[in-house]
Amino acid sequence: MISHRPSSAARLAAGAALGLALAVTAAPAVAQDNDGAYWLARKNHIVVTATRIATKAEDVPATVTVKTDEQMADELVTDIRDLVRFEPGVSVQRQPARFNAALSATGRSGNDSFNIRGIGGNRVLIQVDGVRVPDGFSFGAQAAGRGDYVDLGLVKSVEILRGPSSALYGSDGLAGAVSFITADPADFLDGGKSVGGLARAAYSSADEEFSETLILAGRSGDWSAMAAYTRRDYKELDNKGTVGGTGTARTEPNPQDGRSDALLGRIVYDPANGHKLRLTGEYLDTRLFTEGLTGLSPTVELLEARDTGQRKRVSLDWSWQGEGAIDFARVALY
Repeated sequence: MISHRPSSAARLAAGAALGLALAVTAAPAVAQDNDGAYWLARKNHIVVTATRIATKAEDVPATVTVKTDEQMADELVTDIRDLVRFEPGVSVQRQPARFNAALSATGRSGNDSFNIRGIGGNRVLIQVDGVRVPDGFSFGAQAAGRGDYVDLGLVKSVEILRGPSSALYGSDGLAGAVSFITADPADFLDGGKSVGGLARAAYSSADEEFSETLILAGRSGDWSAMAAYTRRDYKELDNKGTVGGTGTARTEPNPQDGRSDALLGRIVYDPANGHKLRLTGEYLDTRLFTEGLTGLSPTVELLEARDTGQRKRVSLDWSWQGEGAIDFARVALY
């Protein structure tokens, strides 16, 4: 992913060398001025996945991690594999595309799913704004993983719960739960602004992916709305293979050409009396073309795959926060 840097490489090198020298010769390191605020913010993160009610992360009797959009940007996250690469006990499987025409589906599911402490597949709950995503699917040479059901460009935070949560969610929470939380208009309207948004572009050399995200939000009185769009274009995931040609001896990746379009629209009514009503529409469309050169043989002259996926969601949710016997309530229809 490309990020902006100062134009003078020499100045950066000199600054890095000076910083290293100071670090070696100085007295024991002292925390930076903002470290305390950073860790305080981490401790005060509010999570919902672990207990199904809003709770401070430090008060949750379970191992739960919160990934904010700022952290994802700092870690140059482009997909869910990047999302969990620094998380112990959590991984995402992605096999090379080496399927054949009849039986093997190896590699056709892309980023298959999350694996938490050795258990993965449909035994890990994945949800977006509290709504479950569909299960993974595999039959013969056909496969659809769950890892590409959510576009991270539209997500403001991710909660990862390790450990059995089936008592809260059912059998699909046996290994844990991963909750994606999408952005609200208020996230882009700080300081009483009536209009806000962001534009972002990124590039990943691993699969030559170009991604562009555009978000626009506005507010009028008690009403606010936002529209977000992310586009991704990518190729096959690069590897260290050097053997080309066709057949099972090929070690270079099979050529691929993929793209995805993700849209999110949301209207919020917030009269500032504890009530909040949200109407959300979400659409994700993915397409991937693969030329299966590794599956070619004297009996197979052509092997191509066109994998497409769509996920559509419309949801209406109401929440209330106040004081008394009930301090929080939420009802959702989707």
